[in-house]
Amino acid sequence: MLVPFVACSARLSVFLVLAHAFFPKYAGLVVFLMYVASVMIILLVGVVLRHTMFRGLEPEPLMLALPSYQCPAPCSWFARCCCAYGDSFAGPA
Repeated sequence: MLVPFVACSARLSVFLVLAHAFFPKYAGLVVFLMYVASVMIILLVGVVLRHTMFRGLEPEPLMLALPSYQCPAPCSWFARCCCAYGDSFAGPA
């Protein structure tokens, strides 16, 4: 619910155009303050939502299912790289 308030890189160009159009001398400062304002709005809306809509929500532990880690065998890795790059290099010749 807070994601739309996050200032992404696409909004940076809009921030720059608006800041340069209305405040040409202080465009950099205005863009910085827009980012700070967006962070403050995110925090404020988060606190308001926590005390209104999500009042009885209990925190849950984070559960991640990770696969077992296996080290690759050096021979298979080397052979795979040589075949992939060797065929593309020597194939047209």
